[in-house]
Amino acid sequence: MADFKKEQLAGWFREYGFPASSFSYWDNAFSRVRKGEIDTWDYQWIYANWKHGGLSIIPCTNLVANIGFGEESTHTTSAESPFANMDTGNIGLITFRPDLVPDREADLYTFDKWFRKRSLTERTLDRFKKMIR
Repeated sequence: MADFKKEQLAGWFREYGFPASSFSYWDNAFSRVRKGEIDTWDYQWIYANWKHGGLSIIPCTNLVANIGFGEESTHTTSAESPFANMDTGNIGLITFRPDLVPDREADLYTFDKWFRKRSLTERTLDRFKKMIR
């Protein structure tokens, strides 16, 4: 990611039709990885995917049982994380389809759910919902 530039990211956002509301998120994430401020693999994977026109598949069910939550973990220190103890599922046989194209609706859903900067009102409502569960 040493070659990351903000202009390149802006080009991908235009080319792929990503929502402008998440541009600052990705600019900050990629810049921090490039500077060595974040120790992670997933941003580099996304960067390589966008740079080389790759596709990723996000299954409709969680396939991984992550048991690495807790105080001694490297990144996932909170056992209260919404990603801790998630149920896992099975997607069956995966076959390659040469006619696969990006799914804009799925991409927008993912951006909105995971990467859009949420307003103070939305964050407050989310916390309130968690408290009453």
